[in-house]
Amino acid sequence: MKCPCCGYSFEEGGTPPLSEARQAILDDVRRAAAPTSIREIAGRLGRNRLTIKNLVLSMVKDGVLRSPKRGLYIASDEGVVREDAEGEGVVREREDDSSPLGVHLNPALLAELERMYGGG
Repeated sequence: MKCPCCGYSFEEGGTPPLSEARQAILDDVRRAAAPTSIREIAGRLGRNRLTIKNLVLSMVKDGVLRSPKRGLYIASDEGVVREDAEGEGVVREREDDSSPLGVHLNPALLAELERMYGGG
């Protein structure tokens, strides 16, 4: 299958690659020590805040980023525990029909985020 925007070929059911700007935002958010604001992302990347805002909001809509609190963003895979065959928490997906993505949110991390930033 080809992406209608960039013409990149990817497997059926797969996801097309992120643009360079979106990948830079995702990398920046993953490197941040805590949920981060659009202003902070734009400052670290040296990009226009409105441009970053539009990209971040689009990435939230697409499920790449999520917002644990209004105005703060983290990668959607942050705070996710993926289990291996022995049930150990590792960064690896397991096949599981109980979740559409086969992942479960880490309750300890979510509780800490809610404590720090309030419930959403």
